[in-house]
Amino acid sequence: MVGWRRSSAAASLQMPPVTILLFVWVFSWGHATAYLDIANMTELQKHVSFFDRNKDGIITPSETFEGYVAIGCDVAFSRETASSVHAALGPKTSPVDAPLPQINIYIDQIHKGMHGSDTGA
Repeated sequence: MVGWRRSSAAASLQMPPVTILLFVWVFSWGHATAYLDIANMTELQKHVSFFDRNKDGIITPSETFEGYVAIGCDVAFSRETASSVHAALGPKTSPVDAPLPQINIYIDQIHKGMHGSDTGA
């Protein structure tokens, strides 16, 4: 009897069950929105709102990536910068009830990401 062999292409497309569960968990959440009052936004909020491509008050890593590409940065730089920015600012700007992982940047909470030497200008 001839044994069944899986092609190398099929084997390379197979993901471990943990990865599949992680994708299902992350993409099963409802999309949150944040309230933005554009007339009363601070200068910092107006500045970062450029990256909020769908104008829902929440900046996702993909929106940051798209924003960097839109201003002319190359793909590798955009990907690395979006990852770094969201790793640093996501947990600081996420509300207490935000779903995990807290990698999205909430524009109304962006002031929490300022460091001590910021002038506020």
